Amino acid sequence: PVPFPAAQTAALAKTGLELNDTGAICLALDLCTAGRVLHDENIIHRDIKPKNVMLLDGRAVLIDFGYAQRAAAERGAGACVRGAQGELPYLLAEDVRSLRGCKEGDQYAMGKTIFETIFDSPAPQPPVDARRTQKARNYITAPAAQRLNDEFRQRLASPEAGVLARFDLSPPVAAVLLRVVRGLCAAVNPSSFRTAELTLVEAQRSL
Repeated sequence: PVPFPAAQTAALAKTGLELNDTGAICLALDLCTAGRVLHDENIIHRDIKPKNVMLLDGRAVLIDFGYAQRAAAERGAGACVRGAQGELPYLLAEDVRSLRGCKEGDQYAMGKTIFETIFDSPAPQPPVDARRTQKARNYITAPAAQRLNDEFRQRLASPEAGVLARFDLSPPVAAVLLRVVRGLCAAVNPSSFRTAELTLVEAQRSL
């Protein structure tokens, strides 16, 4: 991967995060572990996105649990709660369509968050005034979410995915991170946070 210009990585460097293989694996692992801990307790976050990740002393921390809710324990891996919350670029169309928030939605949002933090810029947001207008017009719709889901998955499948990175990544580590993101964001049988976590732990051991 080709590194971003230094000016675009300066903010990350100031947090104490190492901008190399170790730092990238640690960041993704911290986030997947946070997701796994929540899902082990059947808690759905429903608002995972880059703005809800903070870096403290080089460690990634998931914040803002305002939409978080515990699902019924008996629902297991497909646990869901009522109400699709969050920002459109990080929502699954299936969740918007059925007005619910599910573990798979958290996994998709986390995969996209990891990708945007390590490899790419966050999803563009409309200006505040435009957002107010769009919200009034039911801005979050299943067709709009489906279009963004499809576009992002197409980008992940492209040979260009991961060409740019904010970290100085070796090809094997970049490949592992992309595999984790693709698994979390898969349209069919997405990876759980536990599976992603185990993959990242194995990669960490090999550094």
